[in-house]
Amino acid sequence: MLLFDRKSVFLFVFLTTARCLYYKSV
Repeated sequence: MLLFDRKSVFLFVFLTTARCLYYKSV
């Protein structure tokens, strides 16, 4: 069972969103 704090969740979402936008721009 994995427990995530708000910082971990925010960082994960930020990285996935940034990667998605990066590939869309390319």
